[in-house]
Amino acid sequence: MRPILPAKATRVATLLVLLAVVVMWASSRQAARRVRTDWERPVHVAVLVLGEATPAAMARLRGALDDLALRLASERRAWAPGAGGETFVVELVGPLHVDRLPPIDPPGPRLLDRPLHALDLWRGARAAHAAAPGFDPGAWDVRVYLLAAAPEEDAPRFAEGIGEQGGEVGVVRARFDEHETTLAAAATFHEAFHCLGASDKYDASGHALLPGGLAEPGLSPLFPQRLAELMVGEVPLAPGRGRLPRSVAELGVGPVTAAEIGWLPALPAPPPRH
Repeated sequence: MRPILPAKATRVATLLVLLAVVVMWASSRQAARRVRTDWERPVHVAVLVLGEATPAAMARLRGALDDLALRLASERRAWAPGAGGETFVVELVGPLHVDRLPPIDPPGPRLLDRPLHALDLWRGARAAHAAAPGFDPGAWDVRVYLLAAAPEEDAPRFAEGIGEQGGEVGVVRARFDEHETTLAAAATFHEAFHCLGASDKYDASGHALLPGGLAEPGLSPLFPQRLAELMVGEVPLAPGRGRLPRSVAELGVGPVTAAEIGWLPALPAPPPRH
């Protein structure tokens, strides 16, 4: 066996140290993520509004987020009887004026798209934190950056977003005002649920997949549903047809999502098809 030269030994040792650091970081991150979904304590969600929003719109959004947090606590108790205390603690920050916004589109399919997207997201988040003196990103389990769209009178209300599956960061773009914030609040928690491990449950047209996209799959008759599954975003009226929720009271969590985020034991895998 040939002896390892000092320079080569130094490189090998450096690589081993870097590998150990990465493994320790990944392990600590996974442990922190597991703590979030054992529900021994509430999940802390920071919502940072970037752009223009009136004081009245911010107040209405704060109320909608608080109402939805209470609604989701009720849903948790329905799936896990005896669960007490707060389920989510939400802090609304802003509006913040920044010179760089986090990306709202997911990364592309090329090899470098994902790391470049992560870098763009990090830069946008850093710009938001710089505009909010005293904000500590490490104090929150989930951070959602809400990009306030221009309040165009003729444009329909909308909300869209991306969230890191099992991660800590979500981005939402929404139009909201002092009269309507339901979609913005729903999209914010939708992305927060992605961070907790929940998956989307709608088809290419935005309608609920059956049965996982139903908040009440045991309802009889099955349609119309009474609630919009949070990971779908519309109240199913029939297969392939639905409407937007009119208030946070019409948002719910179905059994598949409840299992994904730890409110229920993991559901058994479906039998293989032959």
